[in-house]
Amino acid sequence: MRANLKQKEELLWQTRFYSIKKVENLPRALGISCSNTTNHAMYYNHGKDRISEKNQYVFQYSLKGFGALKIGEITHTIKEKQAFLVDVSDPNIIYYLPKENREGWNFMFFVFEDKSLQTESIIKEYGHLYDLSNDLHIVKKLMHFKDAKEKVLEISTGESIILVNSLLCSLIDIASSVEHTGSTNAKIIRKSYKLIEQNLRTPYNVAMLADDLNISQEHLSRVFAKEIRISPYKLIMKIKMREACTLLKDTTLPIKDIALRVGNEPGSHFARAFKNEIGESPGEFRKRGVMPY
Repeated sequence: MRANLKQKEELLWQTRFYSIKKVENLPRALGISCSNTTNHAMYYNHGKDRISEKNQYVFQYSLKGFGALKIGEITHTIKEKQAFLVDVSDPNIIYYLPKENREGWNFMFFVFEDKSLQTESIIKEYGHLYDLSNDLHIVKKLMHFKDAKEKVLEISTGESIILVNSLLCSLIDIASSVEHTGSTNAKIIRKSYKLIEQNLRTPYNVAMLADDLNISQEHLSRVFAKEIRISPYKLIMKIKMREACTLLKDTTLPIKDIALRVGNEPGSHFARAFKNEIGESPGEFRKRGVMPY
């Protein structure tokens, strides 16, 4: 294994992990390494050649120079401070040193096993590529193992799971930030929350919300379905009924007054809407209900 690595790349440092006991189907850290390669012919990783490494994933971060990641028929350049996350046994994935790079590629890579569907779900939702230019915390955390005294390091099952999940959570946050910050859809969602809050005491509906946003109801529904996976009506009712919950618990106001406070007519309509959202009637909730998240 070491001889093959030296042919393909210069292994600068490596820390491998083991745990005395592992929990089936939960992620497990296998190792972190840092390498440099200038060998175009040898540094070529194709998923179809690594079927035996099923359920293993690699997070590879470019420290200096650049490499290439080919997904299907599309090739992406992986520059400094960029990274990719892939299933190493995926036959549609190839990562390699491109011939136009004559200076070489220096990178850190973290390998882990995940028999659950969480890593696959993250890749499906956010893709393989990540720009870490503005968030290097997780890289620093992984690079810290460069100074480990032992090259084969025992870590607890919990530490192993935490290390993998720290990476995955960081990638979700990074991808979400890039996807949503400043985007038109994000602005629509943020403004919708504010408008609903500002109109709690009025019979505010989806038509009014779309009008205030200066977009069609159809477009508003599409944005909500894509970004937060609920309808505009459902969000309006959720916010209004949670405000009703607060008033039921924190005040002695009659239920008919609370209905008016959240823009609903007192009576059966409010009671029905409240029960549909909270799961019990306003009176039942006031007696024994627990505040929803």
